[in-house]
Amino acid sequence: MCAQAELEKCKYENYELSEDRKCLEYEEVLRFLRLLRFLSSSGPNSAPKVVNEATAQSSSDDTPLDERHHLLQRYQDFPRGLSFSTLQLVYSSLEEDPSRICMFMYRPNENPPEHGKLHMLTTYTTQKDFIVQEFHPETADGLNTAYKTKAQIYRDGKFYETWVIFTDRKRCTLLRTPGYHDLCELFTAGARTSGSLNNYCFFIYAMFCKEPARKFTSLGDCWPPARQLSP
Repeated sequence: MCAQAELEKCKYENYELSEDRKCLEYEEVLRFLRLLRFLSSSGPNSAPKVVNEATAQSSSDDTPLDERHHLLQRYQDFPRGLSFSTLQLVYSSLEEDPSRICMFMYRPNENPPEHGKLHMLTTYTTQKDFIVQEFHPETADGLNTAYKTKAQIYRDGKFYETWVIFTDRKRCTLLRTPGYHDLCELFTAGARTSGSLNNYCFFIYAMFCKEPARKFTSLGDCWPPARQLSP
């Protein structure tokens, strides 16, 4: 900083905004968190209903927002949440699940001109390979058709409607399956523990889903055949 008398001697430099992908992704998540803060501080006429009202905390800071608020839809696009890499299960709200999906692999170019197929490793079958289902993401009623926030996912012998709570389109996707024990899951494409790059993924899970009932530290921890494949 310069004193008033020294202003003439000061030199200034202009800096451009960073175009680094990591910085842009981080800024996108900050927008999401700012939006959550804005919605949670809205007045009674504009604030959405809370999720799971019966178990909501009395403090407004601990009260999760409605996951399906229309302002959140840009962070809830199902195809974009799956398109960058394979995703492995890290957190689950179910301690016991006979049909746990341990890995998603999205192949958008299969089954054209539809949205492709999902290849999944699941504990529902004993086969040591992926099961495959067609992927038909849909736009929720009243939302922008550019964002497809839900899809039917095969679990326990039938299809259940699954919603995206949040995706950063790169490292993590959070899913909610209301008809299947209100299951809440965190899938990541990278680190399985909270770190500098994906800390917000775990934070947002805690915000909407609370403490997970199960944490998985490896694919083999979730999907037993992977243990046999390990050297």
